[in-house]
Amino acid sequence: DEEDEDILALPAPVPTLEAEQLEEAEAMEVDAETTGGWRAAAFRVKLDYENLPDRLKNAPRPSDRERLDHELRDAVEEKAADLARLEPNMKAIEQYEGLKEKEAEQVEALEDSRRRTKEAAEAFDAIMQERESTFMAAFEHISGAIDRVYKELTSSRIHPMGGTAYLNLEDTQEPYNSGVRFSAMPPTKRFRDMDQLSGGEKTMAALALIF
Repeated sequence: DEEDEDILALPAPVPTLEAEQLEEAEAMEVDAETTGGWRAAAFRVKLDYENLPDRLKNAPRPSDRERLDHELRDAVEEKAADLARLEPNMKAIEQYEGLKEKEAEQVEALEDSRRRTKEAAEAFDAIMQERESTFMAAFEHISGAIDRVYKELTSSRIHPMGGTAYLNLEDTQEPYNSGVRFSAMPPTKRFRDMDQLSGGEKTMAALALIF
């Protein structure tokens, strides 16, 4: 009847076949060739259009069928494009492993830099401490001896005690970065800076510093 002709006029859907179905289809093709060809086999296949929407079932005019054909093809292409966009990047794991390897190398290099920085800081602190201890040892030795030597140089029968001399640090926190002040007090005089002493007094103070 006319309804059957309309149904048969619809394009047959292309099913997705599993492995067993493919084997059955191949066997069917061989059987069809031996019993009258693939046309006879095709007519024995019953197509079920029950789940198709009504607008696809009821398309009597060729123009409607052509329009539906274009719509369905466009829909298939759109779905295929969506699937292509959803396809996972198979190289992502490889790229991730590469990034993890680079990260491990960077972490190792960072730890090595930190270790070398710590070693350099410790070596620097050790040198600073050694410099300060060496400087202070020399300063204390000279400071302790200069007053005694100056007294011997400036003592006399009239002034048997002689004068007094001493050294002062301008910066006690970092003494090696600043100067050392040398002060002397000749007998019967008050303490004065070196630039305020006479020529002879400066000479005596210099000799005390030398010896």
